[in-house]
Amino acid sequence: MFTFRFTKPVLTALAVAAGGTVGHALDPEDLLVFQWANLLLKPQLRSTATYTDNLFSGNNDVVNFNNRIIRPQVDDLVWQVSPELRVQYGQLTGNFVVVDLTYDQLMYLDHDYANGHQERIDVRSNFQRGKFTLAGTDGIHFLDSYQGGVQSAGLKPLKRTEIVLDHRLNFDVSEKTDVYGQVDYTSYNFAKDLSLYDQDTWMMSLGSTYKPNSKFGFFAEGKYGQTTVSPNANLPPSPDQDIFGGFVGVRGNFSPKLTGTVKVGYEVRDFASGGTTEIGESSGLTKSSPAMSASLVYALGPKTAFNLGYDHFTGASFQLAGQAYVYDRLDLLVSQALGSGGVWAVSAGGGASMGRFDEIRTVNESGTVTAIYPKRTDLFFTPTARLTFKPRSWLTATLSYEFDRFDSDGVQILGSDPNGIPQVYLIDYNNHRFTLQVAIGY
Repeated sequence: MFTFRFTKPVLTALAVAAGGTVGHALDPEDLLVFQWANLLLKPQLRSTATYTDNLFSGNNDVVNFNNRIIRPQVDDLVWQVSPELRVQYGQLTGNFVVVDLTYDQLMYLDHDYANGHQERIDVRSNFQRGKFTLAGTDGIHFLDSYQGGVQSAGLKPLKRTEIVLDHRLNFDVSEKTDVYGQVDYTSYNFAKDLSLYDQDTWMMSLGSTYKPNSKFGFFAEGKYGQTTVSPNANLPPSPDQDIFGGFVGVRGNFSPKLTGTVKVGYEVRDFASGGTTEIGESSGLTKSSPAMSASLVYALGPKTAFNLGYDHFTGASFQLAGQAYVYDRLDLLVSQALGSGGVWAVSAGGGASMGRFDEIRTVNESGTVTAIYPKRTDLFFTPTARLTFKPRSWLTATLSYEFDRFDSDGVQILGSDPNGIPQVYLIDYNNHRFTLQVAIGY
């Protein structure tokens, strides 16, 4: 178990973060916002303390062939300090670029061997000229923290690089119609000693919107892309995939209180042939499924809002070569402002996801099946609750609770027993997290 260790410097820092002043008062904008013409610099700082009762996403009831616990359940207190610099050019209502540069220092109370740091770069941009609008979000994240679920690295942090790029070019043909093109790119690159597959996916979409009025529009789009998969550690090669599909949908303001986007369609993921795996009879070399995405906001009143998100799509496994899955995720968040001053707010909600994975058979060079990994279903539940206190526009304190529940009837390769038989587990676990965060900055 952990024990709290608050030193005098820590207590002093918390007092200053809570609004204490030394000497004569300064306007916070003198220290937190610097402006030259259209260029703004906004330094920010977040200090976060998180208690988790399951740092490794482990389960003491799951043992290997030697009757040893594969991944124990242990608790810890994690302190994270995150200085950030926001660089903004232009006003957010017009042409602008916003760059967030963030550094995370992670410190573990009882597992200090895992102390480390992370760097994140996030960019938002919007440019408009005549009838053309180019909008995008980009992120490059160098991460080194514990991860649960199917991407767990066990007793050590999961070192990884994540890249997400999303850009859309829109051309207004008339007041009622437009055409657009969109390019998306995602990359997950894990440390070479981890038994996980790197994935790089790019996608191009072309579509058109018809707007019967200024509030909402109907659209249709088609897409094509590819996923490239690269093995780490001693994993076998995995086939690449072609992805294509089409959608119809509606976006905009459906009523004075309801806004968002809903689209439905069909998606096909075609695996290249060959390699050291073959896909079970249930799936063949092509995975196809209806696809859907929804993102809705319902403003019940000036202080109450409901956010609903749902996705249904196909994907490729990070653990087993050539394995496809169909994925569903539902997210709901209810937020409520308290009082008339906007100082207090509460929110509650969470997510539920389900991944249905195909059967996989591994084969050797002579074509003999060496292992069969049956179909499996992964369930993941993440309820949350949050209390926010914002006494100043530049100061926010947040107390939150999160619960993770991962439940799978499937497998994960964890080596072999003395007879060479693969030992495979995908560990079910629960994780309670309590977090207190103080954030300074605009």
